[in-house]
Amino acid sequence: MQQHLLDWVASNGAEVVSAENLVDFIAQLESLPWAGMHLDWTQLDGIEVDLRRPDLSLERARIGRCDLALAFIDSASGGIVAPIRSIIESLDELYWTSPGYRYICGASGNLQGKFTLEFNSIGEYDGGHVLRLRA
Repeated sequence: MQQHLLDWVASNGAEVVSAENLVDFIAQLESLPWAGMHLDWTQLDGIEVDLRRPDLSLERARIGRCDLALAFIDSASGGIVAPIRSIIESLDELYWTSPGYRYICGASGNLQGKFTLEFNSIGEYDGGHVLRLRA
């Protein structure tokens, strides 16, 4: 995992999740409908969130019911689990070296490996200011 991500983990009380522990997440993500290089949101019940808005609300999204979130880095590095607000507020920082669409997922439980990914709460970040979430 890249050094800037390890630094972010250390300063945010987050946890690195190995790629081996994300096999089910990757399978779930791959099973969703795709349109080219991103999810096909015309086939998914979702909402679009503008990350530039100061009144960011996740109430209408499934992920909004989660305390934690996974920021999936890639199939080699794995991901990072942290409190959901930390992940959402840091998407640009977490993914600045990874162009293209990136994926997050809600989680329940707590850190120290005692969490469960909530596969029905997968979200897609466009690398700019749009976050699409399952409703």
